[in-house]
Amino acid sequence: MLQALSEQIRACHERAVEARRKAETALDPERRAEFLEMEKRWLALARSYAFAERVEDFTAAISSRRRKPRIRGRVAAFQSTVETDGIRDEVPELNHALRLQEISTLLIQEGNVDALYDQLLDAVISLMSADMGSVQTFYPERNELRLLTWRGFHPGSAAFWEWVRLDSASTCGLALSAGARVVVPDVEACDFMVGTADLDAYRRSDIRAVQSTPLVSRSGRLLGMISTHWREPHQLAEGALRLLDVLARQAADLIERGQVEAALRESEEGSRWLASIVESSDDAIISKNLDSIITSWNKGAERIYGYSGEEIIGKHITILIPLERCDEEPAILEHVRRGERVEHHETVRQHKDGSRIDISLTVSPIKNVEGKIVGRVANLPRHYRAQAGRGANRDPGSRS
Repeated sequence: MLQALSEQIRACHERAVEARRKAETALDPERRAEFLEMEKRWLALARSYAFAERVEDFTAAISSRRRKPRIRGRVAAFQSTVETDGIRDEVPELNHALRLQEISTLLIQEGNVDALYDQLLDAVISLMSADMGSVQTFYPERNELRLLTWRGFHPGSAAFWEWVRLDSASTCGLALSAGARVVVPDVEACDFMVGTADLDAYRRSDIRAVQSTPLVSRSGRLLGMISTHWREPHQLAEGALRLLDVLARQAADLIERGQVEAALRESEEGSRWLASIVESSDDAIISKNLDSIITSWNKGAERIYGYSGEEIIGKHITILIPLERCDEEPAILEHVRRGERVEHHETVRQHKDGSRIDISLTVSPIKNVEGKIVGRVANLPRHYRAQAGRGANRDPGSRS
C-alpha cells in the first residue's frame, strides 16, 4: 500500500512539473493560467496522498505496539494529530486503532467519491459503536449542508434534514455555525433543542444521543459533516473522539482528493473539448495577447488567410493588416484594454499571397482566472460573404 501511495505522489509531482512546463511555453495567457491552476491541483493531490501515507504508518505502528516500546519514525511526526501516549496504554482503544487501520486501508483504496461516503459512514458507525449515522456535504454557495447518505433514519427525518442551515437546532447545524464538533449526550435534556422541529425529527428516528464532526481539509476548507447517533443516552470516550478525529481528517483529505481529481479531469477534458471545437470550427479563430502577438490559430484561419499555424503563431497581427489600415489596430486594442467588445467592424485584411479580404470583425477581451484582461479574440462569422478581392469566392469564418 505504501509503495503504491509513493508512486501516486511521484506521479502527481511529475504531472505538476508537466503542467508548469506547459504553462511556461504557452503563448496564450489564458491557457497559461489554466496550466498553472492544474499545477496547483496536482501538488494539492500529492499532499493528500502524503497524508494518507502518514495515517497508514500511524495505524500500522499502533497495531505493532505489543512488539515495540515506542512509536518511532514518521509516526512521531503524526503525534500532533493524535496523542499516541493516551492510546498506548488502553487496550480497548488499541482494538479501535486496529479497526481504524482496516478502515484506513479501505478508504485509501476507494477511488469513487460517492462510494467513499458510504464506506466512511459504515466505518464511523462501527468505530463509534453507534446505532446510526449520516454524512453531509457542504455547499458554500448556499452556506448549507446537504444530506448525502445515512443509516437508520426514519424517512421523514431524512427528508427533514435534506438541507441543514446555520440556524438549525440540530447538532450538525450548530457544528456548521461553530466550526467545531458538537456532542449532545441526551437530546431530551438539550436546552437548544427544546420545542424545535429538529427534536421532533430526532424523536421520529428514536435518536437520544448524537455527535456531529466537521470534515475539514488540510487547507481549512469545510467539505461536509459526519454525525453518529445512538438510541440511548450516550457519553463519548475521549479516546474514541481522538480516533474519530484521525478518521475525519483522513476522510476529508480523501474526499478533497476525489474532488481535485474530478476537477482535474473536468479541466483537462474541458480543455480538450474546447480545443477540438476550436480546431474543427469553420470559423477562423485567432487569439492575440495585449502586445498584438498571435497566440493561437485554427484550421479555419488557415483556410481564410493561407498561413499555417507554424508560420504565423508568434507573429504580430499586422502581418494580416494592409499598411493603410494599420491605424485600426491601436484603436481596437484600446477598446479591449477597457474591457469593451468591438462588434461587426467592417474592414479589410490581407491574405498570405497579398490579396485583400473584406471582413466584418467582432473583437472580445480575454480574461484570466483573476478577471484581468490578458488578450483578445476577434470573430468573422462563417456565414459572412466577402464582396471584394479574394474574399468574393471565399466563405470566411474568421476570428482574427
